[in-house]
Amino acid sequence: MSIRLKISDRWNSFWYFQTLGFWLDPVPGKRRRAILAELRENLSEAVAVNGMTSALTELGQPRELARQYVELEPKGRPNWGLGALAVTVVFGLWLFGTLVYILGMLGTLESTGQHQAESSFLGVRLITVFTSSSMGVEFAGFAWPVIIFAVTAFVLFAAPWRVMTGKSRRRAA
Repeated sequence: MSIRLKISDRWNSFWYFQTLGFWLDPVPGKRRRAILAELRENLSEAVAVNGMTSALTELGQPRELARQYVELEPKGRPNWGLGALAVTVVFGLWLFGTLVYILGMLGTLESTGQHQAESSFLGVRLITVFTSSSMGVEFAGFAWPVIIFAVTAFVLFAAPWRVMTGKSRRRAA
């Protein structure tokens, strides 16, 4: 039986399963897809009886539900999603810091009456231009410190060494 859901109910369901999928990252892909498919099917049956809000409440918080499934899985799988999130945060912070630095340079040029300035921020050379008719920034170089920090964050949060230890554990068992 197919039920026509309101947009808000569809959004709540979509967001719930996106969040759940993120927290299920330590579960292997094939198993994760099976879990999500089974939960979607159960949710659609529960929605027909109780409605979306009640059905999602019965499932519980996505993080807690995922934790229950993850605890059943063998340990030793890298958490690639968490590593990707760490890299995204590092680059987001770098972009925000660079933007603030550029705005400071432009403000300094405006207040001093200069038209051009050159500086460096985390390995990237910045040339800013500020005149009454134009404003611009030129980037040159590569942000090696940011790349190194992002790779380090990825390795620490994703723990890719678990691939090797997990295989050796499975062979031993």
